[in-house]
Amino acid sequence: MLKRPRVKDYMTSEVEYISCEATVKEAIEKMLASDHHKFPVVRDGKLIGMISAKDLLRHKDELEMKIKDILKEKKEVVVATPDLSLDDAARILFRKGYKTLPVISKDGRLIGIISTIDIIRSHIERATPRKVEMIKNLLENEYGVEVHVHRYLVPIDKLRPTQHEIYADELDGRKYELKKGLAEPIIVIKRKNYYVLVDGHHRAV
Repeated sequence: MLKRPRVKDYMTSEVEYISCEATVKEAIEKMLASDHHKFPVVRDGKLIGMISAKDLLRHKDELEMKIKDILKEKKEVVVATPDLSLDDAARILFRKGYKTLPVISKDGRLIGIISTIDIIRSHIERATPRKVEMIKNLLENEYGVEVHVHRYLVPIDKLRPTQHEIYADELDGRKYELKKGLAEPIIVIKRKNYYVLVDGHHRAV
């Protein structure tokens, strides 16, 4: 029986965050310098809330206001745990209309972020035409982009990974594929002069 994928298998562990003691000005500067529109807020390593670009806009005339004071106006934050199934995480993201969920440990420490992109990656590890089409539609509907699907050979030296490491169970899966003579595809997003490797890192090793 296949093990159900969990949040800890796909979450991003290197998380950008904002201290609760930061000011609105500092938070705006950090957000402008990043690709994110929302940040976890921590106190002594523990998650105490989330701050968004919309929250900061509401206080754009109060640049010295502390982020912790803004959080007093907000409701309790929705989180994921490492052992939560990806299916359950996907349901939360969908029902709440979120793109990301902070992941916390048992003692409330911020240990990761799980996103809709991570969920997508988990669903295309066994890429069939139907699944690829589903992901194409999801990307177009979620991000308003036009996606074209092509099947062709990709030069390995042009690949840019999105995973920081390969896990032992992934390599075991690769051994099985080679033993059975399977040729599972990798999934990439083509940029101008390189390819972003979305899925199939163990096949590219």
